[in-house]
Amino acid sequence: MRIVVFTLDDREFIPSLLDPLLERPGLEIVSVLVSNPPYSWRFLRKRIGFLIRNRYPFCIHLGDWARRIAACLRSRLGRWRGEPKLVDMLRAKGIRAEYLKEIRSESAREQLRALDADVFLFCPFDRIVGSEFLSIPRMGTYNLHLGKLPEYRGGLHSFWVLRFGDTQAGATVHQVTEELDAGDIVAERRFAVRSSSVHELMKETIRTAAKVVVEALDRVEAGNWTPVDTSGRPTAYHMLPTREDFQAFYARGCRLV
Repeated sequence: MRIVVFTLDDREFIPSLLDPLLERPGLEIVSVLVSNPPYSWRFLRKRIGFLIRNRYPFCIHLGDWARRIAACLRSRLGRWRGEPKLVDMLRAKGIRAEYLKEIRSESAREQLRALDADVFLFCPFDRIVGSEFLSIPRMGTYNLHLGKLPEYRGGLHSFWVLRFGDTQAGATVHQVTEELDAGDIVAERRFAVRSSSVHELMKETIRTAAKVVVEALDRVEAGNWTPVDTSGRPTAYHMLPTREDFQAFYARGCRLV
């Protein structure tokens, strides 16, 4: 099965997500297209009112800022020392990888058609695509959602699990539809929350997600999968936390890093 992977420019998590795919017989990663950067100035401009009302970045505790700055400095130091970029890490493993400039034009779709893919896999991805894009691969487009569905549609899933004191986190692979995070679920796994750190919970989620992705692709290749029954589950959409969300998050003794 020929797979084109769309993902984010993250050297910490993405390689470990893709390694099980490389080791799986019969799954051929034709290309990995990397979105860079994950958050644009346009994204921030559209939400400037929300950020001001909720006193960003002052709603975040100083301890989290200090740990985040230290992590960024370590990453920057690694680049100064010549540590490879994500695309270089993937190319070193024999994978065709490149940065994705745009995705919604006809020329971009033509380039994707030329890859002759069975499956497009968002693993994970931050771009919105249209119906013309979804019809390109023979067996469909699927998304790795780093959270439980439909309880945590949207983003920042590890934050929201801790903010609400949920005892379970999860990872989900579902079909991509024009409605965000609403397609049929191919495979999912859930696990007990054992950390009060968003970063640590993310690492556990990624380890779980790597297994879910392979399981989902096996089912897609077999062609006889049945969507997971989500009837009776609560549905909610979450994205950027408000100042009150951060207050509740920190009141539970949680931290970002």
